[in-house]
Amino acid sequence: MNQEKLIKYITGNLTNPKEREEIVSWINDSKENKQTFSELKNIHALSRKPQGKTDVELEYLQFQKQLPQQNKTRILHLLKYAAVFLLAFASSWFIQYNLNNKDIGEVAMNELTAPSGQICELKLSDGTKVWLNSESTISYPANFDKSQRSVHLTGEAFFEVNKQNRPFVVSTQTMHVKVLGTSFNLEAYPENRFVKTVLIEGRVEIQSQDQEKLTEIKPGELALLDTQTHELSTSPVNTQAYSSWKEGVLSFSKEPLETIIPKLERWYNVQFVFKDQAIKKDEFTITVLKQTPIEQILQFLQFSGDITYEVVENPTGKNKIELSKKKSL
Repeated sequence: MNQEKLIKYITGNLTNPKEREEIVSWINDSKENKQTFSELKNIHALSRKPQGKTDVELEYLQFQKQLPQQNKTRILHLLKYAAVFLLAFASSWFIQYNLNNKDIGEVAMNELTAPSGQICELKLSDGTKVWLNSESTISYPANFDKSQRSVHLTGEAFFEVNKQNRPFVVSTQTMHVKVLGTSFNLEAYPENRFVKTVLIEGRVEIQSQDQEKLTEIKPGELALLDTQTHELSTSPVNTQAYSSWKEGVLSFSKEPLETIIPKLERWYNVQFVFKDQAIKKDEFTITVLKQTPIEQILQFLQFSGDITYEVVENPTGKNKIELSKKKSL
């Protein structure tokens, strides 16, 4: 496989559909190809710097230490190509696209996935801007029809909808959000019990799966849908806490650890394990910048809370972080 094309695909800069299909076919051709692709994706995710320039030489040396010995020769050869393209496409956030053209009837559908530890930005054909959070997927048509603009979201995204006469509808597994022109954040991860819609400006209509109107929310309000009981409630919130992630900031105010941890997992591409279930309810107030090392976050949690941690490195996958309750002296 042409390594230049492979790196362009990983960084989201391979736009030719035939070349993308060629890459996908190559990946699925063998386990070795899948492993190589997975390793390069991890290198790309870990090599990014949230702000400023990328120090390619430093990143190269850092990942040389992280790679298992038996894979170093092959991966470091690819890493040399990766470093060149990482420098060329460095930005506030590195964007990784997983674009697959799917034909549904006569409508060509695109799909964009933000991998763990990354944030993607997307501009739709109508001018609407979308920020896609880690481990989220959006499906959208190459061109919207004349009557309605519809997309499907799994995960979390922030939308700045271009105002037009035709409505803009975001569908999830459990509900729809209908707008004309507005800014809002929608969090609908399948594993989460609650679907959260926070309106920044404009007007939003919350609809059921049958597109029946449930409620409208005003700017500064949160609509909280319980996917188990189907109860819907609204309340005023600090909108910055729900939308700052797109600027590279996570903000928590007196939140239990069990709601903080999933966001840190996506933010840092790691896996947390609770060795003691009781600490899930411990509350923390913390602001996390994208460039903040995970070790600093863990030290803060340990210092300010009743927990301790242990990092278990996994050379072939996500590192595991075990959280336990501090032992009494």
